[in-house]
Amino acid sequence: MGRGGVRFDRRTLAVVLKACAGLEECGLGIQVHAFLVKLGFEDDVVAGSALLDMYAKCKRLDDSLRVFSGISEKNWVCWSAIIAGCILNYRYVEGFRLFKDMLKLGVGVSQSIYASVFRCCADLGALRLGTQLHGHAVTSHFGSDVIVGTATLDMYAKCGSMRDARKLFNSLPKPRLQSYNAIIVASGRNGDGIEALRLFLRLLRSGLDFDAITLSGVFSACASTKRENNLQKFVEEEDGKMGMVKN
Repeated sequence: MGRGGVRFDRRTLAVVLKACAGLEECGLGIQVHAFLVKLGFEDDVVAGSALLDMYAKCKRLDDSLRVFSGISEKNWVCWSAIIAGCILNYRYVEGFRLFKDMLKLGVGVSQSIYASVFRCCADLGALRLGTQLHGHAVTSHFGSDVIVGTATLDMYAKCGSMRDARKLFNSLPKPRLQSYNAIIVASGRNGDGIEALRLFLRLLRSGLDFDAITLSGVFSACASTKRENNLQKFVEEEDGKMGMVKN
């Protein structure tokens, strides 16, 4: 494109920076950053969001924070990128501080921002904070959102509150594969292999496909079902439904 004499714009550079982030090619990303400054897009929210995301995914969060502070008119996209970057780099305190700053400024909360802060609570085992954020998500009309719901139930499960995780899963209008994976893996991890297998059968009947994460959770569930008679009882209760798994 460059050799052809076609003019670059902010979206061109944003896509190239996204490629650098995916490949973790920080050296090339720095060159694109310099080119971005040369073209006068340093303060642009679209190019700037892609730039700070690239630095965060290349494990250079301090550079990411500097880029973020230089964007004069921040929207929810750049807020989402910097909060996710903090969580990705295990800078949880900074991530929550930015989340609070964003709320004070009245910036709308998105699916991706909720997913980041719930992941932070899960990693820290901060059940009380996660419960408060769940309440915030519900009042923000994200209570029935599948993406936010999946992140929330994963947080509950990793914080040891399986009752809340199951309750939330059952309230989702149309659970996705990621939702099933989260609850299946959590059930197996918490020693309830029978429940994980039952959820796997429910997944199969739903018409959704499964993936390697699903199978890993199912195998762990089988391993956690130590008493063979319990597994046999489950098979008998499900009658011919286990044939789907066998086939």
